[in-house]
Amino acid sequence: GEFFLSGGLQDSKVTVWDAESMLDIVSFTGPEDLGVLRVAFSLDAKFVISADTGGTVRVWSIEAGREVLARSVQQRAAKGGEREEEPLECVDVSSNGQFVATVV
Repeated sequence: GEFFLSGGLQDSKVTVWDAESMLDIVSFTGPEDLGVLRVAFSLDAKFVISADTGGTVRVWSIEAGREVLARSVQQRAAKGGEREEEPLECVDVSSNGQFVATVV
């Protein structure tokens, strides 16, 4: 079947939907205070990758129904060298499925 994703800026939820029936297949919820900005499927469609307002990339297993990896993507501030959280503007998976790319 065909599926699509949605990410919730207000509810921190990532949902996988069945395109034909419009029913949700599985939902994942991240930290309540961090909205989901971007979502993508892995190439094998076994995982969902999300990017949130706190600058964290999360990998969710569709089969297991849970988060399997979370990495904070922080950039150094121009002055002082302190790290600061930045919302992630984009998330994508490389064509070989081995890398996740983000844009801050």
